[in-house]
Amino acid sequence: MKHTYLLEEGIWKASGCYWDSGGAVLDAEGEVTITHEDGLWINIGKITLKSDPPEEFENFYEIIPPSESKRLTEWTSVDPDLGTFSGVMTFLDDSIFSLSNSEDGQYAGFDLMMMIDENTYINRGALFMGDEMQSSWSMELVRKK
Repeated sequence: MKHTYLLEEGIWKASGCYWDSGGAVLDAEGEVTITHEDGLWINIGKITLKSDPPEEFENFYEIIPPSESKRLTEWTSVDPDLGTFSGVMTFLDDSIFSLSNSEDGQYAGFDLMMMIDENTYINRGALFMGDEMQSSWSMELVRKK
């Protein structure tokens, strides 16, 4: 199976659900743009929670493309509210797995991207502060172009 998310440039529409630390569920939608430049994959994601008032999250990721001899690759991300994160990612069959930690050690997270077809992925993930879940999400990403 040849992955298209991250490995190819594109714009992806995201929609699904977000759970906050109290377990409240909110509808979420957004967009992810993937570009390749100077030996990096750039992932810029914007997600809006349908709350009152709406809340927006924006993340900027720099991902080192994996070499053919390695199964893991590294990435960094800057979250305007939570700070800098670093993580590792691996591609396995129909899935992309990612684990991360914040620079200050307060937060840890995981993401799973599962390929449905070349234009559709589902995403599941969670963010923890210590042993408390801060948020989790269940999203679908559909390639726009």
